[in-house]
Amino acid sequence: LDPAQIGEVNSDEFMGNVCDSLLTTAYDDPSKLLPHLAESWTRSPDGLTYTFKIRQGLKHPSGNPVTAEDAAWSMRRIIWLNFGNAASLTQWGFSKENIEKSVRATDPSTLLVTFDKPYPESLILPAIFTGRSAYAIDKVEVLKNAKGDDHGNAWLKQNSACVGPYKLRSHTANETLILERNEGYWKGPVPLRRAIATCMRSRSGSRGG
Repeated sequence: LDPAQIGEVNSDEFMGNVCDSLLTTAYDDPSKLLPHLAESWTRSPDGLTYTFKIRQGLKHPSGNPVTAEDAAWSMRRIIWLNFGNAASLTQWGFSKENIEKSVRATDPSTLLVTFDKPYPESLILPAIFTGRSAYAIDKVEVLKNAKGDDHGNAWLKQNSACVGPYKLRSHTANETLILERNEGYWKGPVPLRRAIATCMRSRSGSRGG
């Protein structure tokens, strides 16, 4: 369940209901970008730097505030861990050598992302900032559970630490995943109280959802 390591559709859909990204798309028009964790964003005149303003007052399940540093660290750890998802950032010029300079928080509510060259805004924003590359994971909580230099990867395989319409209640690999409504969600509680996903074993012994 680590957003930096997710590589298949089901986990991606689950975590998309647990973690909000910086931006989102309109349901009736996927080409229209909307504010999400970031309440606003601007682009520098040279087209290289995007500035995102993080909503104030949001809290992770731990009670820690959601900050721009959470968002910056979450993007950086994708590069540091270098799982398959790192390609979603390296293809746009980010690397282990430049990621800390390119993605940084200047204060608790301001995130700056600087690219190596100007890319079309209509291309770069949905490609990076509407999905798991732009989740704001609870840096403080995850690092409390980190082992060595894994940046919390082992812990996040079974846990979550971010803001979304649902919270992860439990996850048993290859068996059951349970999501429960986040009653304090900043957009207001969603209608469905609980979602349960099970993995059934067929007669042949293979597993199917």
